[in-house]
Amino acid sequence: MKKITWIGFFMLIIVVLAGCNDDTLEITNTPDTNIFVLTEESASDLRNGIITGTPLRRDLRLELEDVKKVWGEPVQVYDHEDIQTYEYIIKDRKILIDEEETGLLYIFTLEMGITREEILHYMGEPTEGKETGKTLVYHDTDYRIAFRKRNEPKAGDKETWDLIYYHFPKEY
Repeated sequence: MKKITWIGFFMLIIVVLAGCNDDTLEITNTPDTNIFVLTEESASDLRNGIITGTPLRRDLRLELEDVKKVWGEPVQVYDHEDIQTYEYIIKDRKILIDEEETGLLYIFTLEMGITREEILHYMGEPTEGKETGKTLVYHDTDYRIAFRKRNEPKAGDKETWDLIYYHFPKEY
C-alpha cells in the first residue's frame, strides 16, 4: 500500500511540474496586422538602423522622397516650424516620421500590436525603464529604441505599443 501511495505522490509532482513548465510565448505581433514584426532577426536589424518590412532605415541617409516611392503621399503633415511630421496609415497602423529642416528623417514612430513579453523576448532587458513600466528603452552610442505602451489597446490587439526609433546622425 505504501508503494502505491509513493507512486501516486510522485505522479502528482510530475503532473504539477509539467503544468508549471509552460514557457510558450504567445505571438500577437504578426504581419497580418502590423507593418513591422519584431523577431530575433528584425531586432538585430533594428539595432543596425533598419526597420524591416518598411522603407525606414537609418543606416543610410533617407529622405522623404525615398519613403514616398514606397508608401506614396502622407495622409497628414504637421508643421512645427523647423520640424515636419509626416503621418502614414499602413495596415491600419499609424506611422509618424519626423524630418528636420536639413531634410534628415531622424525619428520614426510605428504603432504595433505586440505584448511586453514579446518585446522582452526579442529585445532582451531594457537599458532604461522597468520591465513593469509603460516604457522600455534600448540604446547604444548612436541610437535609441523605445517601446511605449498605449493606455488603451487598439481594437483587436491584446496590447498596443509605439515603437519610437531615434538614430543620432553621424554628422553630429
